[in-house]
Amino acid sequence: MKNYDFVHYFPAYEIVLDDLRDYRFYESDLIHPNSQATDYLFNRFQSTYFSAETSKISDLAVKYIQFMGHHPKAPSQLQIKEKRLKLIEMETEINRLKGKL
Repeated sequence: MKNYDFVHYFPAYEIVLDDLRDYRFYESDLIHPNSQATDYLFNRFQSTYFSAETSKISDLAVKYIQFMGHHPKAPSQLQIKEKRLKLIEMETEINRLKGKL
């Protein structure tokens, strides 16, 4: 890090040890961080390194992926069409935000 100004250290290990001491942040083996801990770390990483536009893209991408994973058991043609339109809307917004970078 001393030799290159573009190299940065993100203290994920230290954050886990200092901020996430409680066992509720660990899997049942009490060794590995759980999804709540990884979400916390990602949010800290995002607030440290992401611009406002990049954060918006990231948040929208997460919503997009969650929306893609939602499948009604017996969707009507209207629901299929609405989902398709919503996905197009989200993709358009992501591309618009990417254009600002």
